[in-house]
Amino acid sequence: MAAALAAPRDRAARLHRESIIINCHDHMRRARDFEDMRTGGVTAKIYKPLADGIYWDDSNRRVFPPDPFDWTGKYLELISGVERLEGKVLIARTVADIERAKETGQVAAIFGNEGSLPLGGDLRRLENLYTRGLRELAPFWPAGNHTSHILEPDGGLTQFARKLIAAANEMGIVLDSSHLAGGPAFGQMVQESRKPLIHTHGAPRYPRTRKLLEGDLEDDQIRAVSGSGGVIGLHFCTYIKNPNGWNWQPTLDDLLDHVEHLRRVGGIACIGIGADHFPYNRRPVRKPFDRVGNNEIEDRDWSRTFVEGLENISAMPRFTEGLVQRGFSDDEIVSILGGNVLRVLKEVWK
Repeated sequence: MAAALAAPRDRAARLHRESIIINCHDHMRRARDFEDMRTGGVTAKIYKPLADGIYWDDSNRRVFPPDPFDWTGKYLELISGVERLEGKVLIARTVADIERAKETGQVAAIFGNEGSLPLGGDLRRLENLYTRGLRELAPFWPAGNHTSHILEPDGGLTQFARKLIAAANEMGIVLDSSHLAGGPAFGQMVQESRKPLIHTHGAPRYPRTRKLLEGDLEDDQIRAVSGSGGVIGLHFCTYIKNPNGWNWQPTLDDLLDHVEHLRRVGGIACIGIGADHFPYNRRPVRKPFDRVGNNEIEDRDWSRTFVEGLENISAMPRFTEGLVQRGFSDDEIVSILGGNVLRVLKEVWK
């Protein structure tokens, strides 16, 4: 019996060790977060310093500054913190950088962002950010009054958004369709982009009890991403739901159910990892949120936000073990762990 159990574990360990593993959605920037990557055998992650309208401060609190605010300056400040970790972290600007990180045992950060406020409505800043390492961008994040530059009142893309898509395609920046699934902009973005997208953190809406905008995809949307050559990064958040409802922590089996649904609907080539880990504190929810100066500060307990046992990227080997237990082939597992995302990066990046 022991030998029979050891064989799948050994196979999972080998696949995890040999694969290029890419987490395509993450907000964690501190040195220990990159050490957690190394512990979890993760080769690279797309690090997103901001979500439009918010950032995380040094106390792990979400800060909502009032307008006007220098989002470009805040973005550059936060990526500078990662750049100062040079020697511990490799900043990946090319596929060769990711491959080098794997070969040398380093961990790599790919600069992206969840929202386009750092552009300040000026596409010339996109080129400046590209020079600093930006290689991925989600044009939209649904925060307050920070959406009109991307979405029209009817939920379609603005002309600025269409120009942004074209510029990103030309420059070699991967686009992210996350948070657009609830309206017409999602289909428009898939059609407008000449290059495949990465829906960096999402999941099938089935078998959910209600529809959210947190990256949830209907089956026809899954097929649209897959048909364009894109990838869906499956997130590890509580949005992986079943009929038990909202206040419930999902299990690895629940997550794997969604992997299998993506395979049935879109095929193995559309599946990736988009864990969406972000800083949090284990404190009771307090409303209204605190105010520090002019800023609104959200400090709350997000400890049940992530799949049980996958609350930290250091636990990523458990995901690989789960894929083995569900009967996925070696080639399928290598593709899910990072091969599919790497294929998109090879096609989009210059």
